[in-house]
Amino acid sequence: MEQKLDIQELIRLRRFAAFMILQYGPEFGFVLDRIECMIETAQKDNPTVKALRIMAELKDVTPPHLEKRHVLIGAHKT
Repeated sequence: MEQKLDIQELIRLRRFAAFMILQYGPEFGFVLDRIECMIETAQKDNPTVKALRIMAELKDVTPPHLEKRHVLIGAHKT
């Protein structure tokens, strides 16, 4: 049975895998590849990560009608 690890634990394991590669050689690269796949899967399944991604997208793309509103609101500041 596969144990689900949280994202923080996977990130710690990714650092350890990087250490293994640098210390013992590139033949341990498969470990890093596997952990990175697990992180991607965990992030896709995590509602908080999804929400943060959506908020980042919204921050990058402001609808034109809201941009005009911000300009008008900012113009009234004294």
